[in-house]
Amino acid sequence: MSKFINISSDDFILFANKLEKIGKADMPVAVRSTLNQLAFRMKGSGGQRGEIDKQAEKDFDFRRNKTLFRVMTGVEKASGLNVANMQSKAGIVKKSGRDQLAEGLAQQQQGGNTKQKATPLDAARTGRTVSKRVRRPARLRNLNSIDLRTKKKGKFIGGAIRAHKERRTIVVSGRGGSIVIARVRKINRTRGSIDIKMDWLYKINPSGQVKLKKARPFVNSAALNVMQKMPQEFKKQAQRRIEKSLKR
Repeated sequence: MSKFINISSDDFILFANKLEKIGKADMPVAVRSTLNQLAFRMKGSGGQRGEIDKQAEKDFDFRRNKTLFRVMTGVEKASGLNVANMQSKAGIVKKSGRDQLAEGLAQQQQGGNTKQKATPLDAARTGRTVSKRVRRPARLRNLNSIDLRTKKKGKFIGGAIRAHKERRTIVVSGRGGSIVIARVRKINRTRGSIDIKMDWLYKINPSGQVKLKKARPFVNSAALNVMQKMPQEFKKQAQRRIEKSLKR
């Protein structure tokens, strides 16, 4: 998030003139503080929820992780005293081990395709509902699957029994040529036949990508909301500089 302060109002002109008369650093410091405060409003700080988080809740269908946007957002503060080059930034940032997640969230802004090896299905989620997070034991990186796609019936059953005993998942061919990761939940042997009950955990995306249904410009929308508060924030920061000068 970067913006020059350009406010046409009598209050702004009044405070700007006062700051310039106090000292050459007071105007730039007030501008810098304004930009930084707005950036932290985007991310959230001091127990206050960030505007990015609020807007994401409106734009996304589900809120599976209440701390996701607080963790995955960051701030780069404005610095120096050169107002012309001054800017602050706030938005989605890469975290160690979460680069793909950060890229996916950023891609949501414009829609299109996003990297995703597999799509979690209901059985992989808490409460078996699409609105919940994937259970830790069912996370893709925690699975050790046996590939049974090309196995004939006898070998498939043997592989499924082995997976059930070893508490491993299996990779199978689904309808329409799809590829699915499943967990063998139960094996029933009755009258010489074997009935295998499975939970479908993931649908594999062969291309490694998923087409997003729509763009969700939650960061841009958050920035527009925050920028509306710029005049009040500048006035607040200017008053602080003026009050500080009176105590010198």
